[in-house]
Amino acid sequence: MSTSNVIGLWALMPFRTGNQRFASRTIKPNHEEFEIILSGRAILEQDGQSIPVTSGDVIWMHEGDKTIHSDDQGTPYECIVLSFLIKEPQRSEDGSVFRWSGPLTPQQFADDALHCLQRCRYDSLTYCHYLYSACRLHLVPANEAQQNVRSRLDGILNFLNVNIRESLSTESIAVNFGLTTNQLNYLFHQEFGIPPYQYLKRLRLRRAEDYLKNSSKPVKWIAYMCGYQSESGFIRAFRKTHDMAPLEYRHLTR
Repeated sequence: MSTSNVIGLWALMPFRTGNQRFASRTIKPNHEEFEIILSGRAILEQDGQSIPVTSGDVIWMHEGDKTIHSDDQGTPYECIVLSFLIKEPQRSEDGSVFRWSGPLTPQQFADDALHCLQRCRYDSLTYCHYLYSACRLHLVPANEAQQNVRSRLDGILNFLNVNIRESLSTESIAVNFGLTTNQLNYLFHQEFGIPPYQYLKRLRLRRAEDYLKNSSKPVKWIAYMCGYQSESGFIRAFRKTHDMAPLEYRHLTR
């Protein structure tokens, strides 16, 4: 990827709205800007539409474009802003909204970029080209990213269903799918709002509910089939979420 069109780094800064609402601004001539959403929710005005953007979205903007702004509810959001001086604008055919994809999560990239900034000259062209290339390389068109995420997630969910009896950790699941634990956690937080271990816990309890309602299998057998190390451990987990013992649940649901 050529960076010859990039002649300088104009700004690199974290941005957090807190409880304040922020309006959009207009990108200056001969500038390109990446806004990488780290958390929260914002709005992008484009072609007469208000497009919501959330954690993991990247907005690639050019001269004359409007930046993101707070939504009507004033939902807080956090992002990192990278603004570059450009010889000539180079707009993407895939639009302005992308998803972040790669070995680093958006937060890791932001932390790394800010850490490097403390050790590099701000006008270092090498550093500038590194940041620009890193941003471009991590971009996946939003529609394509959604398809990729759905496909990968479907594979992981099927794996969990098939191997529910096994002793599964976040690390072992990630390794099985060629992901880091951070990437796996990020994927589940984006889709379900919870980490993988909590999803697996809920999956096991739902499977246990089905066995209790639709079979006469003993509790010890159900505990084993749902991946619990012991009958007592299963009973504790079930009671904690249902406020009753498994056999009480069976009696009430039949």
